[in-house]
Amino acid sequence: MRRISSILSLSLALLVAGCINDSIMIPAGPPNVVGAGDAIPGNYTLRAVNGVNLPYVVVSGADTIAVLDDVLTLTASGTWTEIGHALQSIGGVRSTRTLADKGTYTSTTTTITLTSTTPGVQSPVVQAKYNPATLTFFGQDYGSGPISTSTYTK
Repeated sequence: MRRISSILSLSLALLVAGCINDSIMIPAGPPNVVGAGDAIPGNYTLRAVNGVNLPYVVVSGADTIAVLDDVLTLTASGTWTEIGHALQSIGGVRSTRTLADKGTYTSTTTTITLTSTTPGVQSPVVQAKYNPATLTFFGQDYGSGPISTSTYTK
């Protein structure tokens, strides 16, 4: 059960990420702009985990967690929020779980760093590769095994 909870936390925390618990560095110049006309602020929706479209299902013995959705919202003021949902069956008990996180972010030309301000998060700082309208998180491991990639798009 602890392993499944860790997997869920990771998936939704990439959810940042989470689920995603992160921050972004902003270079000199217009706020929250990475390159010519590439505005960072907006809603990014989780599309795939490890190359698998949602729902992303993790099975450990008789326990199952399915990541249903996750949305990461980046604002022009350098803050972010995240909300995701998962369906879990732990010890034969089915339930829906909502995970939420928030924080600040900074960016460079190709990297966005999210820093969670939510107390008790497992991984308070997470980085993503930024391409216009796409965030890709790599190599997250929250103690339950690695998630190679999580891809979010506007």
